Amino acid sequence: MLRLNRKTNVNGEPCAPRGARTVREGVGIPGLPHDLDVQVAKLRLLKSSHQSQKYQLEDRLMQYFPREIAATRVAIMGCEADVATRDAHPAPADSFAGIELQGQHYDERIAAGEALLNILPMVQDTQPVHIGSFRGFDVEVSLEQFGKHVLTLKGTLEQHVELGADARGNTSRIENALTALDKKLGALNTRLSDLQRQVENAREELEKPFPQEDELREKSARLVELNAELDMENNAEPQEAEKPSVLAKLKEPIPLYEPKTHQVKYEEACR
Repeated sequence: MLRLNRKTNVNGEPCAPRGARTVREGVGIPGLPHDLDVQVAKLRLLKSSHQSQKYQLEDRLMQYFPREIAATRVAIMGCEADVATRDAHPAPADSFAGIELQGQHYDERIAAGEALLNILPMVQDTQPVHIGSFRGFDVEVSLEQFGKHVLTLKGTLEQHVELGADARGNTSRIENALTALDKKLGALNTRLSDLQRQVENAREELEKPFPQEDELREKSARLVELNAELDMENNAEPQEAEKPSVLAKLKEPIPLYEPKTHQVKYEEACR
């Protein structure tokens, strides 16, 4: 049979001191929400998340944005140079500008496309092979995965064209690659503007403090104060009721004892 004492309950678990309370219970504490400690924990978690986001922004400002902005500016300068090269070798209106392949010049789209198709079987290397020039750009061909051939127009940047089995279609793709330089340059300038705007936004976000800092500070201070009060109360020894001393009992007067018969005779005499 389990013996009970003042320090254990029926389950053998230690009992809290008499009168002990916790902040979570909030017993007998006027104006204290029962979940004050939970509120403080949530606020601290929000602040930690806020601080983590600031660290990420700082990392992006120090590494990501400078790297991306520098790369975009280099790409813009290269694209501008390639546009200038293309424009320096204009194509006649509604006609083919002509292409040089293996030392021979072709003015017709179909003839140029067929000559290109004849060259492709000889290129069996993943390393680019120089085969000619087109509108001021070097022309290279390489063998890629799954047996596909890719033509590269090499200027300051590289424009890649996947080749197929159609002669006229291949020459049209080569022309379109240079025509698309204007659109590509516009996209690069837009990206640069976006990156610069993101930098400004990130710097503004870094200057913003945690929006619930005052609430966290007030509730944390209140929680510390209440914990201190409860610790003092829990550590105080309970006062036991004073017991009357034996000496005091001995000094009390002893009541007189009267036999019951004398009391009856006395009552009859009074009648």
